[in-house]
Amino acid sequence: YNQHKSKVRFSTDWMDFSVEHMSKWWKDMKSLSEAENDISFNRMHGNLLQYITSAPSEVPSLNLLHSTIAVLPVSAFGKDDDPPITKERSMNLTISSLGATISSLVRVGIGRIIAVGVLQSDETFVRRAFQLVGNDPTVEYAFVHMKDESWYKTNSIPVNVPVGALRGLQKAFKGNLPDDETKLWLGNSTSSWKYVYFTEPDSILQTRLNSLKAIHDVLEDGMVLFPHRLQPVPHEADVEGASTRNYIRPIGNFAEKHILEMDNQDACCDVATYPYPNNLFPACKIGHWFSCGFYFANEFADVTEHDEAHKRYLPYGFMRLREGTNIVSIAGDQHGRICRPEKAPGFICPPNH
Repeated sequence: YNQHKSKVRFSTDWMDFSVEHMSKWWKDMKSLSEAENDISFNRMHGNLLQYITSAPSEVPSLNLLHSTIAVLPVSAFGKDDDPPITKERSMNLTISSLGATISSLVRVGIGRIIAVGVLQSDETFVRRAFQLVGNDPTVEYAFVHMKDESWYKTNSIPVNVPVGALRGLQKAFKGNLPDDETKLWLGNSTSSWKYVYFTEPDSILQTRLNSLKAIHDVLEDGMVLFPHRLQPVPHEADVEGASTRNYIRPIGNFAEKHILEMDNQDACCDVATYPYPNNLFPACKIGHWFSCGFYFANEFADVTEHDEAHKRYLPYGFMRLREGTNIVSIAGDQHGRICRPEKAPGFICPPNH
């Protein structure tokens, strides 16, 4: 990143190029725990499956991104010693979140999608995710099992799958692997791939087909395009009745904070003001700022306690992407940067300098 900083670009309208990053949501809701009822798990799992099976409102007419190879480092959620309910929920969300991520890439016409793992058993859930998405003759799917520990072992992390995936892909492109291994990474036509999209297996791409040419043109100019990372948050509108009741509710200071239902042709305009609003509050004692209020007790004693716990969200709007996961998100990212929602089809965000 530091070597290419001058070439990094973000979209002014977050609806043009962003991802919904989902796993923090179910961690904050403790959705995988056997002590938690199935409300939040069913909401997330069900919405991801709905996203996979729903037909997009439009399909690409041009193969602008077909020469893109997408790389997804994968590993299963959960641990070997988890209780049975947690294991089942963890595997279901591993598959549905990966499937939704893959589906979002298929929708924009990406030509090859490879999932990369360090365990041979990872292939089982990857194949199930591929099956969920279904066969598309225009897309190549593959699983790559990394066997060389030197690829993924780092000084700070014994098993760093993202680093290993990048190293493996670089070796394949440089011709430093045997032919059979190169084929696993790049397929039969190793010269087909011009761009690389690197993402996580719980990050559903949000874009519009009429934005693909602009994305393609920026890439052709040699730029590096980063998606904004929308931050979903547990809200009563999604999880009412869940055992864990520290979610945001429309009471007190939040009573008038309505959730905007965003269609693909609406806009969310980047607001590059510094410092970001979340930095105006005291640092969270535990975890990330966007999870701070969810570390409190399951049941808030009163409205005042609820508002105090979730005060960091007050500067942000709430919205849900109707053609995305349909889960409530803040109009902002994990760092606290803001976008301003505009419920107006065709709205053009002003340049952000």
